[in-house]
Amino acid sequence: MPQKYELRDEPGKTMFVFEKNGKVYGHVVKNKTDKAPAKFVFETAKFDSVQDLKAEYPVIVWQNGSILDYGGTIESHTDHSVTINGAKYLKATCEFNIR
Repeated sequence: MPQKYELRDEPGKTMFVFEKNGKVYGHVVKNKTDKAPAKFVFETAKFDSVQDLKAEYPVIVWQNGSILDYGGTIESHTDHSVTINGAKYLKATCEFNIR
């Protein structure tokens, strides 16, 4: 299953991250609304690793409307948490957005 992240500077858009033939890339999609279906916007360049893609599109951590971490590379994630810059954040209490 692809990873997905909301874009911080473009509300209503999400990036889905894929890997194919040894390259990693993202699809940016305009989110579905009550009046319109989801719509493909663009595909990122292809990168050699997820780390390279995430370095180009750093993830910002939000909790209760405040920024907890201004951006970095996702080092790992589980069903319950995400590790960025050595810190673990709970998925249940945090939002993760791409700049």
